Amino acid sequence: MHAIIVMQYLIATFIINLASLEKERPTSPHLHRYE
Repeated sequence: MHAIIVMQYLIATFIINLASLEKERPTSPHLHRYE
């Protein structure tokens, strides 16, 4: 199993989600996350 690759993928996804939340904070992040 490629545990390191999986961890890097999860961390990257987490960082991208944080960046999206920062951009959408003035409105409602949870509603617009997947648009």
